[in-house]
Amino acid sequence: MFPFRKWRSRRGAPSDASEPQRRTSAHSRATLIVLLLAAAVLALALPPTRTVPAQAPQVGAVTLDASASTVPCCAGSATITVTVTSVAGNPLPNIAVIFSTTLGRFSTANVTTNDNGQASVTLFHAGIPGDATVNATAQGAGSAVSASTTVTLLGPPAFV
Repeated sequence: MFPFRKWRSRRGAPSDASEPQRRTSAHSRATLIVLLLAAAVLALALPPTRTVPAQAPQVGAVTLDASASTVPCCAGSATITVTVTSVAGNPLPNIAVIFSTTLGRFSTANVTTNDNGQASVTLFHAGIPGDATVNATAQGAGSAVSASTTVTLLGPPAFV
């Protein structure tokens, strides 16, 4: 005679587990739920951990250089290179630069400077002739510093 009786599973087949084992399993689940709830309450009660971002360096100067002063109509382009330096004149890497233009379009408008403090974009002719004022703005500690240059986008060739 066994001190524990066998119980049937949901499918009706006898189970090898005894009643105390079944209670232990339920007790383990209840303990786990209580521990998880306690951890959640503790996580909500603690102030969030904050990481302090590194201070952005102060931008001293932004210079622009265009690979061409004129761009032929409809299929032409010019590479625009920005150089960002510190107040001391050292190149500044990892500085975000935003480009804008009055004519044409860029390959991308947002770039980040490399280890030499430089980044490049391509200005494409968009079919409208005229002088394109290209502006680059670098954001550092304190304020943004900008520079501009002009690239002439030529009209279509004249037919005689």
